[in-house]
Amino acid sequence: MFIFKRKPILPDNNLDILKTEVGRTVELMLIDKEETILFMKRYDLILIFCWENEYINGSLYQYSTFTVCQNGLSNIRNIPLYEVKRYFRNSDDSIVYIDDDTLKKLSKQNQQVFYALSELLNTFEIDAHSSKVYKCIW
Repeated sequence: MFIFKRKPILPDNNLDILKTEVGRTVELMLIDKEETILFMKRYDLILIFCWENEYINGSLYQYSTFTVCQNGLSNIRNIPLYEVKRYFRNSDDSIVYIDDDTLKKLSKQNQQVFYALSELLNTFEIDAHSSKVYKCIW
C-alpha cells in the first residue's frame, strides 16, 4: 500500500494571505448582503461573492477580460472561470462550473493561485456570532 502526500499548491505564507483575503471578502458580503468584489490584478483574477436565497455564490473571473457594471451585478455580464454555489444546508451538494479553455491561457503562477482559490471556495465555513458579526474559518 502506498500513501501519497499531496504537495501544497502554494507556499504556506501565500496561502495564508489568500485565506485572509477570501475570508474578509466573505465576511463583508455577509454583513452587507451585497455583491462583494476582490480585485487581484497581480494574478489576473477577480473574486466575487454574492448571497443568494439559499446559498453563497463564489466566482472567479479573469481580470483582463472583466467588465464592471455601474449598478452592481457584474457577474451577470461576465463569464466566470470558476463558480461554486455553496448551500447553507450541508445536506445539499455544491454546484461547480469551471471554464477549462480560458484557464489554460493563464500563466503558470496565475493557474496555481486559481487552483488554490478554487479549493478555498469549496472549504470555508462560516461561524455566525450575531447578525452583523461573521467569521470565515478553515
